[in-house]
Amino acid sequence: NLVSVKFGEKITSIGLCAFGYCEGLTGTLELPETVTDLNSDAFYDTNYTKFKVLDGLTPNSIISQVRYSNMELEVDENSEKYKMVDNILFSKDGKILYYAGKGDFTDYVVPDGVIQIWDSAFSEVKSMNGKLTLNEGLQQIGSRAFYSYSCDGFSGDLIIPDSVILIGNYAFYNSDNFTSIRIGSGVTSLESNVFCNVPDDIFIKMCRDILDNGTSTEG
Repeated sequence: NLVSVKFGEKITSIGLCAFGYCEGLTGTLELPETVTDLNSDAFYDTNYTKFKVLDGLTPNSIISQVRYSNMELEVDENSEKYKMVDNILFSKDGKILYYAGKGDFTDYVVPDGVIQIWDSAFSEVKSMNGKLTLNEGLQQIGSRAFYSYSCDGFSGDLIIPDSVILIGNYAFYNSDNFTSIRIGSGVTSLESNVFCNVPDDIFIKMCRDILDNGTSTEG
């Protein structure tokens, strides 16, 4: 059973299941900076516990390595594209929240300066309790951003700031713990099933507000 790998400095691509099911691989997965193409299942079912982020990889390539695995992300402080703050992956300038990891969140406040929450950013968190506060200045909430596959969503009053323009598909799907939802006046597009399965009375009130604001909806 393979227990270690030494990667050559000229390697640029690692394909589907290249090291899949190599359960003897443990510790930190460190790839050469030359790697720019990494299949989502390249290290499927290994026992690495950390993945060192490369600037040459796209956010989706990075996230796919740790999703549904035991790995956590590690970002070098000298990275020019990414940074970690409280175990959350952000763009270096703090404008994009890419991946919230697998922790517990209580009364979470999206940091000032964030303008975009990535698709499925909170899909793997262990718990979302209490109030979610979205920052003024936020512009886009990605598809399934706050739809967790393993826990209930945030609760209390959800206020979508006036700065938000777009909310993606299923962004708050199954978030049935909210007591009220206010859609900001800046929203111009709600994609399909954004608030699917929220309580009927809250949904009806929200829809009336949307119609008053002239917001575009899809599905």
